[in-house]
Amino acid sequence: MPNNLKPTARKYNIEPYLIRRWKKLIIEREAAANPEELEEMTREDMRKSLRKKADHSGSLGTLALADRVHLMDHFASLRRGGNIVTVVMMTLELIRLHPALADLHFNVVKMRVHRFCLRNKLVPRRTTHTAQNHVYNDDVIAAWKSYVCREILINRYSPAVVVSMDETNVDFDIMAKSTLSVRGARSINVRSMGSSERCTVILAVTASGEKLKPFLIFKGVPGARSRIAQEFQNPALGYPQDLVYTVQPKAWNDSDTMMQWINLVWRPFCVEKGLPTYLIWDEFSVHLMRQTVHAVQESGTQVDFVPGGYTGAVQILDKGINKPFKDYIKREQIQFMIDNPQLKPRRHQVANWIATSWQRVSVETITNTWRSVLGEW
Repeated sequence: MPNNLKPTARKYNIEPYLIRRWKKLIIEREAAANPEELEEMTREDMRKSLRKKADHSGSLGTLALADRVHLMDHFASLRRGGNIVTVVMMTLELIRLHPALADLHFNVVKMRVHRFCLRNKLVPRRTTHTAQNHVYNDDVIAAWKSYVCREILINRYSPAVVVSMDETNVDFDIMAKSTLSVRGARSINVRSMGSSERCTVILAVTASGEKLKPFLIFKGVPGARSRIAQEFQNPALGYPQDLVYTVQPKAWNDSDTMMQWINLVWRPFCVEKGLPTYLIWDEFSVHLMRQTVHAVQESGTQVDFVPGGYTGAVQILDKGINKPFKDYIKREQIQFMIDNPQLKPRRHQVANWIATSWQRVSVETITNTWRSVLGEW
């Protein structure tokens, strides 16, 4: 049977559209029998398959099978590390693999690689996000986990006194980058709540699932006579009284606010437990300061640090708690925008969002995150 569609139709005296319909039925039948292939096949793949006039897939190109496999592995390795990959880079890799290709004009080899990329759906794409470091050395992670678990076992720390602490930013306004709109609209604009304010929240959790009091740092001038500081002490203004508050000129965590957290949150926690405690936090400059470390150690606490660049892999709050916490806050923001379309959120309202969201973070979420990082000890 001829490979071309129209000659085949003429040979058997049928209309070409019938062959296309049969091809579509065959593709759908095969996809139904192999759901994995159906998931990988896009709608555009289906259209191309139906539009092509020949049944054969065409030439595999001038590259040998081993070269094609090597280039695909090389591409996958680079992209797993988040690196840029170009046709020129792939061409240089092929020439490195086969030095004899250097005798050819570079563009000749480049076009071979270009055709290989097109056949394998490797096309130029615009980057959508500049990611932080997510290429981790498994040996570093394993060594850190082993060290922490050993310290817990040797010192006989119970889960109730093993604590992870971290800072996270909370914006007063919803920073949305997309919205539903009518297709074809020439301009898409969104209304914000009109607030550029932010605050920092210091969160801490134990391996048993207990949550320490959130410590909120708002923007303001420090001092006992500060108007904002006086607001926090007035229950009539609506600030949740189970949170701890302070102010800093840029709403950041500096050495002063860190000492306040130690005195107002950490030391009361240690006194309540009446046992030696174990605190794990990242290598933030404020955490590394001598006065900070000494102040924590004076509370009967052993301090250890997450390796730099590995917070996304082994920092408990970054790993699995900050994300649901921020999601709960976003729900509160959206509800506030619906209920108060013309108002800006105030500090006490943000404090209530944080208090409500922190209560919603479940004990199960916390313990599962600890288990996913350190396992059982």
